[in-house]
Amino acid sequence: MRISLLIIFLVSFSFITPGQNLIGYHAKGIKAYINKNNPELTQERNFKNDHYKYLKFTDGDLNHKTFIFFLSDKNRCIGVRMIYDLSMKKRIISELDSLYVRKAENHWSDAGRKKKASVELTTEDWFLTVSIKPVKIY
Repeated sequence: MRISLLIIFLVSFSFITPGQNLIGYHAKGIKAYINKNNPELTQERNFKNDHYKYLKFTDGDLNHKTFIFFLSDKNRCIGVRMIYDLSMKKRIISELDSLYVRKAENHWSDAGRKKKASVELTTEDWFLTVSIKPVKIY
């Protein structure tokens, strides 16, 4: 039993894709991406927010990560927030460094896509947050 739990725990961390830039994706595309690349996450439907439209995915009782995709009125992703357990900080930073161009401490840029985005890592007492926002071009 303990071995099974350990295997499940290790497998769940092998699918982490921190800060994946899904800006511009339709809600259906986000769900398909999560199902394929983060199968340990399930969509949370037990929430209501009158100010924001979003999709929320969590790893359930593990409480190691939560992904929130903010949506436009047309169901397109306009921002991403990923919340992780603080114990994952080194791995998250390493993966952000491999995915994006570091601009400063805790700040990266994703200029390789049609939808340019800024990526920011914020560390709190018990968790860390990766926020992805589109870069506005004036």
